[in-house]
Amino acid sequence: LRLLGGVFPRLTPQIFRIGGPETIRGLSYGQLEGNHIGIFNAELRFPLVETLRLGWPLRVGLGGIGGVLFFDAGGAWWENARFIKNGRFDDLTGGYGFGFRLGLGYFALKYDVAWRTDIRSRIGGARKYFTIGIDY
Repeated sequence: LRLLGGVFPRLTPQIFRIGGPETIRGLSYGQLEGNHIGIFNAELRFPLVETLRLGWPLRVGLGGIGGVLFFDAGGAWWENARFIKNGRFDDLTGGYGFGFRLGLGYFALKYDVAWRTDIRSRIGGARKYFTIGIDY
């Protein structure tokens, strides 16, 4: 689980931009912006393959192949946000999906497939992300 939040006062020229694999999956990179943010991420991580060894043509071993199911929710807004209206996200948005991880020591190769949601329905098609980084 991860919970992020932040506020920049109106006089400060900083802007939060969220969307993409590091904030809310199911959105384009930086799709939402504002001087207030709130983000919630939940992941269920599980092992798929402990060790995979290939013998020909190269002796290669891969380990730490896992899967993930996730749900992300949050938003970025300027002032006076309405979070939920008529049982749907209003100034918030969400994303859900699944992914795969390949452990590379401290880093991981990550592949995620995500759909955007307003709680009651899916919005648009699937977005696919391929990233290299660390898990929170």
